[in-house]
Amino acid sequence: FIILSTAESSNLFYQRSVWEAVVSTQSTGKPHRFIAIKKSGLTTGAGGRYCVFKPNFHKDGSVSFQSVNFPGRHIGFNEDQEPRDPKQTGTGGNARFTIHIKED
Repeated sequence: FIILSTAESSNLFYQRSVWEAVVSTQSTGKPHRFIAIKKSGLTTGAGGRYCVFKPNFHKDGSVSFQSVNFPGRHIGFNEDQEPRDPKQTGTGGNARFTIHIKED
């Protein structure tokens, strides 16, 4: 498993699959629920096209995730751990995750 976390948030997710430089993220707290970006904003889903993201690797070793279905919209969390509006989230601190390897 790979654990992803932001400096601003304690929310943790693990990378489920990596195919052709796209990823899906599944909640460690709620198995079978994936992060999704829909027209309504950042939410969770059961998988599918709204749950696929392109990783953007940054020089500082962090990674941000852009929706494949809605280009320009990113996963991000506010300091209070609430989801940010993907349309208002770029690749700054609230949208950057660090990768931690977790052994089974």
